[in-house]
Amino acid sequence: MTNSKTGSFSVDYMEVSARHEKLGYDVTLFVPSKAAHRPAVRCFVNGKYYENISHLTYKAILDYKGNGNVVHAGTFFGDMLHTFSKSANMVFAFEPVLDNYILAKKNAQNLMLENVILHNAGLGEVNSILKVFTGVQNGVFAGGGSTFAHKSQANGIFESAPVFRLDDLPISDVVLIELDVEGFELFALRGAKAMIERDKPIILVEDNKKNCADFLSEMGYSFVFSTDFLSYWGSAGDLEFLQSLSKLYDENRDID
Repeated sequence: MTNSKTGSFSVDYMEVSARHEKLGYDVTLFVPSKAAHRPAVRCFVNGKYYENISHLTYKAILDYKGNGNVVHAGTFFGDMLHTFSKSANMVFAFEPVLDNYILAKKNAQNLMLENVILHNAGLGEVNSILKVFTGVQNGVFAGGGSTFAHKSQANGIFESAPVFRLDDLPISDVVLIELDVEGFELFALRGAKAMIERDKPIILVEDNKKNCADFLSEMGYSFVFSTDFLSYWGSAGDLEFLQSLSKLYDENRDID
């Protein structure tokens, strides 16, 4: 176990290597030691990618859309960054939890992902500062399951983080928005309404409670399919491609 320091702040991490057999990707990452119980960290510790099928579909989307930009929110320790970086023009990544952000930044630097711009922030409907729930009082770190705080988490461990509205950021030519932000997806989408109307990106959201469906439908988007991790939405011009992508998913779902 090694210690990474940023100013007076430090994070304990493990250095691990993994291979994506289908894509032929090999990667060495720094993962948070205190999140060893989290599925993503467990996979990489065991030499395997987490969400293998997601990496496959991300590459397919970016190959189809061409040389555009990606918005990736809920970066955790940065396990998806190199896949996005390989095919995108620029990757705008957002991670509000400081521990996660430090390791994501260290991973981006170590992998020399020069087209990744990483923000220690979340995404929302308005620019603000919010409390982030990062664990419970017994010391169990939430890791990638960290959430913006709500009343039922009164006894948890918290830190403050800035929240940005995508429409206020200088980001254009967005071909893919991927949001895995633990229930805050709808707020992030509302803050990106102008971006969505302008760029018509493919949108992937973790939306187990279907909170985003009405908003996306009103924006002219159609739901196409879901994996175990994300729902895939597209505007009219991308629906045929997304139908073919659902077949790719069905043919390769066993790789996870």
